[in-house]
Amino acid sequence: MSIVKAKFAGQVILYEAYSRQEEGVNRGDLGYIMSRSELTEFALNPRRWKDGYGLEKKDTKSTLWGSLIDCLLTSPNTFASRYAVSPETYFSEKMKCPKCGSITDAKSCRACKCDREKFIAEKPWDAKAGQCQEWEEGEEKTGHIVIKSELKKQADLAVAAIRSNPVTEELFSTSDCQVMIVGFWHDEATNLEIPIRCLIDLVPPVSGQHGKKIGDFKTARDGNPEKWARVVNDEGYDVQAALIMDLYKAARPDEDRVDFIHIIQENVFPFHVVSPIPALSAEFLEWGRAKYKAALRTYCQCIATGIWPSYKPVGMPFGQTQIISPDTLWVYRETAGMVDGPQPQTPYREEPETSDKPDVGN
Repeated sequence: MSIVKAKFAGQVILYEAYSRQEEGVNRGDLGYIMSRSELTEFALNPRRWKDGYGLEKKDTKSTLWGSLIDCLLTSPNTFASRYAVSPETYFSEKMKCPKCGSITDAKSCRACKCDREKFIAEKPWDAKAGQCQEWEEGEEKTGHIVIKSELKKQADLAVAAIRSNPVTEELFSTSDCQVMIVGFWHDEATNLEIPIRCLIDLVPPVSGQHGKKIGDFKTARDGNPEKWARVVNDEGYDVQAALIMDLYKAARPDEDRVDFIHIIQENVFPFHVVSPIPALSAEFLEWGRAKYKAALRTYCQCIATGIWPSYKPVGMPFGQTQIISPDTLWVYRETAGMVDGPQPQTPYREEPETSDKPDVGN
């Protein structure tokens, strides 16, 4: 099992171009190109993935932000063709009373009993206003992503934070950016070859001080390195790193690229850049490598057999069901299975003997 026929496919300007599949090729077809995101979703639930889970993804604030910063950092010359920044204000024709100065849409002023005069008012941009809606719809029809002017200002501040850091400035200024590598996974068990690809944010010049590195840019709400290992595992960034490193080495075996770094910038002001730059350990890369290889082996078995399982069973098999038990829940073990927790046990104590005879005074 190995990566074969790896080669560089050039720079990718638009992510949509990177993720595009050949026409008529669907998930589960032998020609479908697998990437880190496809592999991690497949590994979680093969049947759900094959049925189209995640194909209709909607941009979130975080993905829009990440794409915007990527564009400004790695291909700023394409910004104007990809984005349209809404103006801060727009002009609207109103009617103004020459006496009291009130402004409305009415042609006459009831209070002053006189005709109003036309007045051009400058107002804050409002996406709900007809004039603003018309402008935004026109930009979207031409393929532009409309962003607010305030978002563009914040993005410029984030880019400035990257540029003000000598290390990250050098990496972005000297590296080849958004480089795509393609290849095939050859599976010995099924003799299938699966097309795979990855997109590399930063490939520093091999002759420079960062010549042994390959880099990926990430934005995060919290970039604390103490928490980053969990993020890497949860998001499959270790799978991405291992796949990139192996594809790169297969395409350029003469280069000694050994370090995979994450340039992490927080996506809230002041857009802090984590320093020193985190690099994944050899153990983390091996962990990611084991995961992507296991996913590809399973993927080949699914194609070969036509069987696409659901989530991995976690309960005890019982006929057509799996028995889910609370035994793995910490709160269940802590309370010994009692809703209110274990009840204290009081020692048994015999009650004193009593007499039914009434007391008789002396």
